[in-house]
Amino acid sequence: MTEVDILASTYSDSMNVYRYEEKENPFSHITDMGEVLKHSNILCELDYGQSGISYALAGETDGLNSDYTVFCRPEIDVIEGDKLVITHLGREYTCTAGLPFKWSSHLEIPVTMKKRV
Repeated sequence: MTEVDILASTYSDSMNVYRYEEKENPFSHITDMGEVLKHSNILCELDYGQSGISYALAGETDGLNSDYTVFCRPEIDVIEGDKLVITHLGREYTCTAGLPFKWSSHLEIPVTMKKRV
């Protein structure tokens, strides 16, 4: 068993990765920008860890911005700005990916959740 497999065996969450890119309407053949599902049901781990900071959104009222880290296998293609929909303990969280850092054993993705409270 490799180090990648050992770490992946500890992941208990799952995520879908969406990317904003050009897509063609199959009926009109017009190209438009929109969210495209890049990966679905990927095993991951959402961690509140050291980056778990909550603060009010600048210039907005009743807003909350929380930073987390997501860990997954290193071969998963995630880029900065991707939308991640993570299922953690039966609850769905929608996040925006920061710049991922790739280790030989895992991918570490800083994410931000913005929500109105």
